[in-house]
Amino acid sequence: MPFKTVDDIFQIAIQMEKKAYQFYNEASNLVKKDSPESGALLEKLAQEELHHKEMLEQFDLGDLAQEYIQFEPDLSVYNTIKKTPITKDMKPQEIRTLAAKREQYTREFYLSYADAVSSKNIRELFTTLAEFEKQHIHKINFEFGEYYG
Repeated sequence: MPFKTVDDIFQIAIQMEKKAYQFYNEASNLVKKDSPESGALLEKLAQEELHHKEMLEQFDLGDLAQEYIQFEPDLSVYNTIKKTPITKDMKPQEIRTLAAKREQYTREFYLSYADAVSSKNIRELFTTLAEFEKQHIHKINFEFGEYYG
């Protein structure tokens, strides 16, 4: 099983949040002319992802940065998802499905690492971020779904 440092994990998480921010901005631009409510929701999710990124960037790892973790999640799902671009031809339901998959994977990523780290503070941060991702899944499935059924 490969080893990663805590800093490596944070850098992966920061990139995931950055990509999520970009995803929601693109998605918002595609749907807002047909549904201003959906566009606004996706813009809000983009801002929340930016906040998650900032939380990770501002977290002081200190001596923990170089601590090794003997655990690596299966990134194949995430790699497949991130290679699926948003296109002008995508239907809102396709955007919704892709967004929910991205959020679920990110949630699982945080929960997996929350269980693998030794630091209580990092565990709490990852658990909190996993809860935020769970809230996003709910918003995507129910609020976005209300606009498009």
